[in-house]
Amino acid sequence: MISKTDLSTWRRFTEKVMIDRVRFRQSDWLPHFTRLKRNASQIAAGLADIGSDEERLDPRLFLVWAWCVLMSMPDSWREAYTALREVGIEEEMERLRVDGLIMRGLDTVPDNRLRWLAALTRLIDDELASMDYWPEDPARWSPQQWQPGDYPCFVVPVKRSYRLQNGKEAEYRATRYHALVPSQVGELAIDLILTDDSTGDGESCVWTYGAAVFDDVTLTWREVGQDEFLLSGAPGPDACDAIEEQIRMAIADGCDVLTWPELTVPPDRLGEIRQALGSNPLGSPKRIPLVIAGSWHVEDKDGFVNRSEILQAGGRPLTHCDKRRRFEFMERKEAIVPTCRVPLIVMDDRLVAVAICLDFCDDRVPDLYADLGVDLVIVPSMGMENTTQAHERHAATLQSRHGGVTCLVQQHPYLSPEDQKSGNRGYSFASPPKSPSTSVQNVRYRKLTAKR
Repeated sequence: MISKTDLSTWRRFTEKVMIDRVRFRQSDWLPHFTRLKRNASQIAAGLADIGSDEERLDPRLFLVWAWCVLMSMPDSWREAYTALREVGIEEEMERLRVDGLIMRGLDTVPDNRLRWLAALTRLIDDELASMDYWPEDPARWSPQQWQPGDYPCFVVPVKRSYRLQNGKEAEYRATRYHALVPSQVGELAIDLILTDDSTGDGESCVWTYGAAVFDDVTLTWREVGQDEFLLSGAPGPDACDAIEEQIRMAIADGCDVLTWPELTVPPDRLGEIRQALGSNPLGSPKRIPLVIAGSWHVEDKDGFVNRSEILQAGGRPLTHCDKRRRFEFMERKEAIVPTCRVPLIVMDDRLVAVAICLDFCDDRVPDLYADLGVDLVIVPSMGMENTTQAHERHAATLQSRHGGVTCLVQQHPYLSPEDQKSGNRGYSFASPPKSPSTSVQNVRYRKLTAKR
């Protein structure tokens, strides 16, 4: 049995790693590594007991412990971990499966420690995959079902086979069958969302992204107080026709995601999008699994928010994403209440985040979505080319650390009829981009692809 002292220490350690984001020096980290090594035989017994009806420790905690030790390794060891070869980790994993997780060889050698730690994490991840944590009925599921005990994290069953590659950091290739997600990051609460069509059975595949912008939208706004503003309208006489055309093209292209830009979808236009999605314009069973319906300034219980409605197949509401960071426009800031909620959408083979413009590209704050280890960030945005370039920088960080994909759809703002003469409707890319920022110019819809 694992002692109560060890259990209490593991709980505190997990909170430091996942919530407080503590980075450990070698002298502080080694006791946690040693405790994991000491608990290895009990962990092996617990994994062998998977599926029994006996009362026992939740085996998902074993993955949390190993993953936290791996992810909190001292900075001085990270280069050595990146140099580990996949074949060596896989061979060590199979040895552990036979030997009962016991570490062999000189445990003072960093490579031996890291190889054992990586293999242990992979083995626990692999063993837990034999259990079905996916809900039979998504409508009756709650995120707490993926939260082991009172630990401040979720163990999300999601298949990500692309993650095992040589020369990558631990953040990229720690697990392939589960994602470990903190339940909170600072003041931000992480909210897991499950789509009705997700089953947990889908294998990792390449997605196709539809980027839709408008060609005749001139923004109007009203002043709020001394230094704030809210949009009051986005006139676009051809918007309804454009929406129907964009949806037909996205369905014909087999798009997995269709996105409109930030601050281009007021309530009436949202209704048109939902109606068009529900009408099945091609008369076929094809559907777009995930639709990001731009955003708009809408009034909520605590004030106005910049809200993006997220729809699933057929235009059915799934959830919404409110903006966390206010942007400045005409020397005024958005008169919105920033949110502390971060929705993460769980699909069969990836975790998906939606980030409204500045929430993703702000260089003054840490890369939240890279820290969360999401596989895809969809960014409805509004701005000029320099905004797109900032998005590309953060997309590169996400791709480097986790192999994560970013899909940007950005409207070029028209503040007056004169601005329309530029002919530039917006910018879009699917990361990692192979060329500099791509201007949409005279195209209402673009089909985008990335590595996944």
